[in-house]
Amino acid sequence: MALQKMTKDHFPLSFGVFKPVGHVVIAVRDDAAARSLSDALGEEGFADDEVLCFTAAEMAHHLQELLPGVGTAAGFGSEIQSMRQYERMARHEGRGWVVVFSPDEEAHERIRNLAASHGATLVNKYNRLTVEELL
Repeated sequence: MALQKMTKDHFPLSFGVFKPVGHVVIAVRDDAAARSLSDALGEEGFADDEVLCFTAAEMAHHLQELLPGVGTAAGFGSEIQSMRQYERMARHEGRGWVVVFSPDEEAHERIRNLAASHGATLVNKYNRLTVEELL
């Protein structure tokens, strides 16, 4: 099955839980840092449709809409815990977000390094069965 790129209007789900397989999800200190990281990824060669930048308010809104619809099968899994963590980081800490479509393993180190240089506090790569912490 081909991986689909996430869009601002389409959050990939599994059992109602945010699960963007083939993407790297990055949290940075604020919205300005997210914009800066998004620009840097573009300069590094990532296409516009591969890099999504979300303000803290946008991410909190999307996740708050999704949380009530989480299926019971996912209710206690690590993905729902991550989703709740992301929502708290966005809503309470004002973290900005960048999501990069990157099914290519070779790009992950470049993404991690750029994210770290922009003050990332979280860099998670979504695989089919696991979520891998890159930072």
